[in-house]
Amino acid sequence: MTGLLETSGVEADAWPNSFQKATSYFAAMDSLIYLKQNVSYRAVRLSPFVTVLLHPKDDRAIGIKIKGMRHLMERARATLASANITLTDSDVLQVMTILETAITANGDAWIEKADDERKQKLAAAAKKLAREAGSVPAAEFLVAA
Repeated sequence: MTGLLETSGVEADAWPNSFQKATSYFAAMDSLIYLKQNVSYRAVRLSPFVTVLLHPKDDRAIGIKIKGMRHLMERARATLASANITLTDSDVLQVMTILETAITANGDAWIEKADDERKQKLAAAAKKLAREAGSVPAAEFLVAA
C-alpha cells in the first residue's frame, strides 16, 4: 500500500516531529492563522474577525485565526495615514498589533476616527473636483411630464 507519507518522501516516524509552528496567510480565505501544535483543534469565535483555536482535549489555546485581513489592512492603512504614516509593502506588522486592532473597542474607536478624517479629506477633494467640473444644463435632468 502506498500512502501519502510514503509518496511524499517523509519517513512516517519523522512526520509528526516535522511540524513547525508558523504564522501563515491564506489568500483564498483572507485569513491569518498561527498554529503552534500539529493537532486537530476546536474553534471559539471571539469576534467577527478573531477565532481562538483550542487543544482538542482541554481549553488550552494553541492558535489564532484572524479573518478579514484585507479589510483590517485597509483600515490600518487609513488609520496610519491620518497620522501621516505610510504603510508600504515592505513593512512588517506584529501579529499582536493586528489582533489588538481586530478585538479591542479602543481599536474600533481609533479606526472610526481615522475613517471620519479620511472621509472629510475625500469630501474636500470631491468639492474641489465639483468646482472644477463647472456646470451642466438643468434641462438634461428634467423628466418629461
